[in-house]
Amino acid sequence: MNDKKQSGDSGSVVITKAYRGEVCEKKSIFDQSLFRRVYKRAYRILQEQVELQVSQKEEQILEENTDNVIVFMGRRGTGKSSAMKSFMNSLLENNKADVESDEYKIQLPNSKKVRFISVDSIDASLLEREEDIFEAILAKLFNEFLKDNENNNSMKYDSKELFNKFSSIYKKHLNIKQRSDSDVYSAEVAISNLRDLARSVDIKQEFEELIEQYIQVKSHSESEYNGYELYETFLVISIDDIDMNVQAGFEILEKIQRYLKVKRLIVLLAVNHEQMKLCCQKHFEDIISGKRGVNINNLNDYINELADQYMEKAIPSYSRVYLPSLKKMDYDRNNMIKICDTKDETKQYSIKEAMFFEAWRKTGVRYDTKGKKRHFLEPESLRELNNWRIYRSTMPELGTIDSKDFLARLDFNHRRMMDDLLFRYADEVLQNEESKLFISLSELHIGRRGREIVSLFLSKSSKEDQEKELLGQLRADYRKFGYSYGELLHVLYCMGRTPFYDKKLVHAILAMYSLTLTKIFYRYRCDCSVTSGEWSIDLEKKRKESHNYRILKQIMNGSVGGSWSRKITPVLTKTLKEMKVEQYFTGCSVNTKLNDSPLKISKKAAEKLKELMLEVTKESLSNVTLKDEKGQLSISLVPDIEKQLKGLILDDDKIEKIRSFFIEIQWEFVMVLFLSNKDWKFNITEREEVNSKKDNEDNEERKVSEFRETAVSDDYTLYFDGIAKYNIMNFINNIFELDERLRDFIKKIILGILKKDERMLAEEDEKKFCYTIDCILTNILKEDKNFYSEMHEWYRSTGGMVVPVYSMDIYYNMFKRMVRRQRFSDIKTISSEDNELFKVLENILDEIEKALEKNDEVYKELDDFSDNDKFAEIFKGCPFVKRIRNATDEEKERYCYYIQQWIIAEDNKSDYRLKEQFEELMSM
Repeated sequence: MNDKKQSGDSGSVVITKAYRGEVCEKKSIFDQSLFRRVYKRAYRILQEQVELQVSQKEEQILEENTDNVIVFMGRRGTGKSSAMKSFMNSLLENNKADVESDEYKIQLPNSKKVRFISVDSIDASLLEREEDIFEAILAKLFNEFLKDNENNNSMKYDSKELFNKFSSIYKKHLNIKQRSDSDVYSAEVAISNLRDLARSVDIKQEFEELIEQYIQVKSHSESEYNGYELYETFLVISIDDIDMNVQAGFEILEKIQRYLKVKRLIVLLAVNHEQMKLCCQKHFEDIISGKRGVNINNLNDYINELADQYMEKAIPSYSRVYLPSLKKMDYDRNNMIKICDTKDETKQYSIKEAMFFEAWRKTGVRYDTKGKKRHFLEPESLRELNNWRIYRSTMPELGTIDSKDFLARLDFNHRRMMDDLLFRYADEVLQNEESKLFISLSELHIGRRGREIVSLFLSKSSKEDQEKELLGQLRADYRKFGYSYGELLHVLYCMGRTPFYDKKLVHAILAMYSLTLTKIFYRYRCDCSVTSGEWSIDLEKKRKESHNYRILKQIMNGSVGGSWSRKITPVLTKTLKEMKVEQYFTGCSVNTKLNDSPLKISKKAAEKLKELMLEVTKESLSNVTLKDEKGQLSISLVPDIEKQLKGLILDDDKIEKIRSFFIEIQWEFVMVLFLSNKDWKFNITEREEVNSKKDNEDNEERKVSEFRETAVSDDYTLYFDGIAKYNIMNFINNIFELDERLRDFIKKIILGILKKDERMLAEEDEKKFCYTIDCILTNILKEDKNFYSEMHEWYRSTGGMVVPVYSMDIYYNMFKRMVRRQRFSDIKTISSEDNELFKVLENILDEIEKALEKNDEVYKELDDFSDNDKFAEIFKGCPFVKRIRNATDEEKERYCYYIQQWIIAEDNKSDYRLKEQFEELMSM
């Protein structure tokens, strides 16, 4: 329970702070309380009960059965005890003149006032097995009676008579309890017990008389109520947590049913329906299982029916008041509670928003905010919400990434949140087997954890045809595409839609990865942070040697899309010469053979390539010399490596020619960011040699080559060779590995110019070659206004994540919606005309940006949320994204040309039968 006040949003309650334990609300704030409907319902029930009890014409009926029980019913932690306590205390103010609201006041038609008195609440969960709820109530009443008379030297007649009634009732009740089965076989004892039983059958009647006399004596003793005869007075007793007393829960409810349904008594109960029913089931099961010769078909159903019938009898549905549930979505779509911002109480948020903001401020983690469903980390009860508020308040805020204690706070808060996830969430939310599995996964190194999750799921077997088909397809994709971050996401998606694992396990894995990867990413940014200054080799070396960089790279493992990227774009339809129509997935492909597939570079780039071929190939790596430190190359090298580099001739003119060539092939670098960084290379081939190769193509190669346009008509041109692994989402992980990808690009170009194979380079040549790349890269990045330098500058300020894949919860849900959008899209196929392949890429970028903007939209009203924190701004500011969006018509054509070469492969054909079966299963 919490301190609440009315918000500007009618129907919502604002929580300003958290409390430990029960909270008693004053009647004056009932209209602003979360429980206002609970209080109104309870007052209406009580009004009917009071009117019925004071009505003379119903007196005979009341002697048979008195409706005097009000049950506050709800799940654990919904505030039953607090609501019941607040309601009972409010009844004590019923006769006060300042109570104006009729909704929170009990009054009679004859204008006679109604007064309530009470005793301390009884916690039934604390009663021992041999203790009795009826005795506990008698003890409470007797204790109050003694307090009222402790200052009197002698009792009045009424008090003495009441004293004797306590004694008589307690004695008769003890006689009933002390009878045992062994005693009934003794004739003398049996007669004695029967005599006692005959005397005790009127306990309920005597207890009713005791209640009436207790009220009279109590009223007499309170001087302010000398005119007590002007009131109709009722005694209120509250009993909490009957259901928590598993051993005696049924017996307690039975005693309430047997003895406490009397006039002038109001009984308030706080009960969890499910737990109370279990107590009843246990009682009936113990009775039936102890009987010999019992032959009941489907015994569990029979016991369940008995429990339901008894529950309806003991606590009828019309006397129940249900507590609102944060777990259920039918209560104002979880907008019934607003939470004040921890920094500024004038700002109020929903539970989900408050949870997102606190997670970001305390751990740096941002979760998917788009979904309409309850987020898996949202508290399910008031108690859990209250505990969550207190728990988070003990964590320091991270502050800015450049603050002194940022990493220490990050580590501290990360450990606390992981403890909560691995113990509370895993133990209380997950099933036993899945909890054990989740804990065991958390004990693996984060770099190997994803492989284990994928392997566990793929090792499953099923008798259902659809599930067999799904698992078969996933295994085939895994063998073809290999493990990657994208493949892990794909498996998690399938795990949540098959019967093998509960979806809550998927939620737990998403939370675990989001927490861990966010921490690793922020540590990487701190490890390699630089506030100013030009790019340097030392800085990039530091980046690549960073332990956190290596972990993130290991987790992504070359692709953040995997085979799942097949589902986010339409298929390409092509008609071959034989008039055969085939379709190819455009999102990704593997094993595409690119035997001398020409690159359509610009005419200007081709001219510079021709010039480079004439210049660079004159020299070999074996007879060049290193330029001294007084030269114009500004580059820092480790001294011992520098001593080993000999014979490299790179004068300023040659470096400028190489640099200007790479400036002209920026678009080619953009294109290779969609490829894996292995298994392919560049060839620089003279025109005559190319034509000769084309003449020798076999029929199978012609099926692919017919889609290639004529290369630029120069003496030299650029060709792909090897095996292509393409994925439309690979630009994300390749941009994160920017320096490595750019070096690899330069290396492949220079090796093509030198007509050398990297595998044939000796160790000494490799060192010289790396130095050559450093020289070229330094000069390329000297300029402020070229694509490569802009990418490095953007990288320095952002950490290189163009899309926040380190927040798995965001990236997974974004990817899932992209797949769903394509599944229900009207555009199922595209052609090679009108640059449709490029339009697909533009649509993907737009969809990613919109998803990131919607996430930013939730956080934007926070004062401490800056432009540097906005995912959409980071994405839009990336030079890669700008370059795609500002592409010329000629560059768009070249993009489409490249993609056609990469995706038209035998292994990348679309199987519509399998695709339809997969989508049918995934839509379940």
